[in-house]
Amino acid sequence: MENPEIFEKLNDYTLSVTNDFERQEQADPELRRIFNFKARQVTTIFSQWYSAGVANNMDVKNFSQLDSLEEVELMRRKLIDLGGNPPSVVEGEQSLDKPSIRQPRP
Repeated sequence: MENPEIFEKLNDYTLSVTNDFERQEQADPELRRIFNFKARQVTTIFSQWYSAGVANNMDVKNFSQLDSLEEVELMRRKLIDLGGNPPSVVEGEQSLDKPSIRQPRP
């Protein structure tokens, strides 16, 4: 069974994407990614609900730390489809690229 993605516009510049995985015998796992285009960050939260409680694991990365911006651009378009107005991901183009080594000045 495929686990569908649930898209939710949190505000004009933030999109939440949730995968609610099929319930397992002892746990109910969920993966949520929050794309904040104003802060240029993606927050990943993995939660496991157990009968006695919940366990969370959270990771926050700047867009500039990602290996590719392909998914970020896709999520930006999805947020626009939902009525959001996020800033451009490639604004200033180099601001999101991985830092490059500068040549020493003479």
